[in-house]
Amino acid sequence: MADNSQRAGQQGLLVDGKDNRKAAELCVEGNAMHYNNVKRYMDAVKLYNRSIAYSTKGSPQRAQAYWERSKVCVKLNQYADCQQNLRLARDSDGPGLLRRKLDESERCARSMLLSATDDATPGSSRHGAAPLKLSFPAYENAPRVANCLEMRRSPQYGRYLQTNKALKVGDVVMIDEPYVSVLEPEFCYARCDHCQRPAPFTLIPCERCTKAMYCSKNCLRRARTEYHEFECALVHHLTETTRDPVVLLAWRAVTRAISTYRYNLRHLKQRRNYLSRTEVNPLMLNWVDGQKIAFSAVYILASLPRAPNDPVEARIAQISREMHCHLVSENGQTANDDSGSVPYPWVGEMCYRFLKVMQCNARPAQLTRRDEPEGQYRAVPFALRCHPLISLLNHSCAPNVKCFDLRDGRCSAVVIQPIAAGGQLFTNYGYDYLQTGRDERREGLQRVFGFTCNCDACENNYPTAEPFRSGLMDIILHTRDMKTAFRNMAKLLAEVNEGVGDGRMCHQQLAKLERYFQLLYCEVVN
Repeated sequence: MADNSQRAGQQGLLVDGKDNRKAAELCVEGNAMHYNNVKRYMDAVKLYNRSIAYSTKGSPQRAQAYWERSKVCVKLNQYADCQQNLRLARDSDGPGLLRRKLDESERCARSMLLSATDDATPGSSRHGAAPLKLSFPAYENAPRVANCLEMRRSPQYGRYLQTNKALKVGDVVMIDEPYVSVLEPEFCYARCDHCQRPAPFTLIPCERCTKAMYCSKNCLRRARTEYHEFECALVHHLTETTRDPVVLLAWRAVTRAISTYRYNLRHLKQRRNYLSRTEVNPLMLNWVDGQKIAFSAVYILASLPRAPNDPVEARIAQISREMHCHLVSENGQTANDDSGSVPYPWVGEMCYRFLKVMQCNARPAQLTRRDEPEGQYRAVPFALRCHPLISLLNHSCAPNVKCFDLRDGRCSAVVIQPIAAGGQLFTNYGYDYLQTGRDERREGLQRVFGFTCNCDACENNYPTAEPFRSGLMDIILHTRDMKTAFRNMAKLLAEVNEGVGDGRMCHQQLAKLERYFQLLYCEVVN
């Protein structure tokens, strides 16, 4: 396969190339955050990571950035990470310019690691709750979904999920994995681009672009195999020209589908044609098969129909044509297809479909972060993801299910209001009656998703509410008091589910339950 950066340059794209001069400048900027009593260590680490990403393999600039990153690790008591950075710096220090300094730093780091004690701080992983599990037996063929859920269709709701058993508050009915995901720009140099877990002190770069960094060689290898090989030279072009992460999400969906079928476009085309003419129930698919089934479930997700002359529709069509041109130019993708089918028009149709699907079904993955100086915690989106099964849930401005992004990268659907047998499950698409008035909600849902909401909150014009804040809740989050969170959540669920009140969660109870659940199972950053 031809070199990606060379091909991109020939096609007139915005090429993303290494730049040691830029790497040196970024390292200097990192030092300004690191030293001179500034002590903004995490800002410094992000700049060092950018320096690593821009530097060429084996360059003095990369060795210097690794060495500077190791110093931050020492100041934050990350001694094992310090040693790893010193090894990386040594591997990059071909001329040996830093050899003496690295030898001395490594002796010090080894000594500090041996003398460090495990103080079992409340933030350590051992204090977390047991891994989250479904509250009901799963489908044998679909271990992500409780077998009490069924998919139905109706003219009003389209595809939707309902339960054949009564569900109580706190029940976990789905734990889904994302099919594709893209980091928000703020987190690109603090998290692994593949697994998206935080790894600011140990990230290693893609050797061809400056945007992707990984927590391990395994993640780097998997990313290149599954999608990054095709986007490496284009990621800068897609990011800078569209300014829309949904485009990169759709690109990854297409390229992941191609890699899932091992570049055999004939088989992929057959599957795509089957999905286009058949009504498929994702709950009945054999999810044990993995990525091929996930592709099928994502491909059939709903999308918003628009008029051909709609500006948004025209933009989608233009981007899909560009994606098509880039894909069919990849020799490795066309080797197993029929030569007479060039230029593979169905590939362009698949690009178009995934762009439409991602526009309607991409959802932000969120963590909970403490913001100073107020010291309050708020939800912060760190990635954009598409989940094959979570996406089957319809919207309500007063939902009975809430989706939580778990620390391991999965997403859970948790019941937050009682649901009778035969009732439909509703999540929220970002327009909750507690924060937003009816007119604004309806306008936003119509514009983004193409429907007028007639949920109970809209029909009865539920009033908005002041944000619920609790100093006690913030203290529990800040101190990582897992035992108190678990005890209080169990007490709250017992009160609601054992008949105290009318069985429905009020605003304050919902806020408390979300906080407890976030601390026990989701990511919280101080």
